[in-house]
Amino acid sequence: MICTCRKAVKEVFLPYFDKAIWFQNSSMYHFSMFHASHHLEPILATKDEIEAEVDAVKRVTEAACPLKISLDRVVLTATGVLLGLWQVESGTDPADIRSKLREALPRAPQKQLYDPVLLHTSFARILGPPKLPQQEDTSSFSHIKFFHNLVAQVNGKIRGFQVNFCISESLS
Repeated sequence: MICTCRKAVKEVFLPYFDKAIWFQNSSMYHFSMFHASHHLEPILATKDEIEAEVDAVKRVTEAACPLKISLDRVVLTATGVLLGLWQVESGTDPADIRSKLREALPRAPQKQLYDPVLLHTSFARILGPPKLPQQEDTSSFSHIKFFHNLVAQVNGKIRGFQVNFCISESLS
């Protein structure tokens, strides 16, 4: 996943955005499954409570992993984030995993930060306007078509890419 996805995104987007795009570090590609604490509802925990939470997460994930997932599509959000949306081919449904994590982490914020069935990875964020080809007539140029074309190119390169995924605890 790491090299293939990052390479495809960079090949397509970098020529048009140069320094006006931020690429997620491929070693940091992840899916946020559940937050024991987050910025909207911080939960303070002692060292012992954190260790207990890590053990609880391990118990849930050992039963739920691995997941075989495939890249369903890449989308560009209105705020300029390029997301990979994944589909579970085999393994435990993300909603079931999140439900089990909710039971295992009763102190966690009730409101989580994403749809319970969604698995997504942030590949990049566009920070500014594209460098347009010199020959483009800017009066008739369609930014929507331009971005649709870039996203279609990335999808053509990596859509259907498969990976085996295991869940781990991160203390970030």
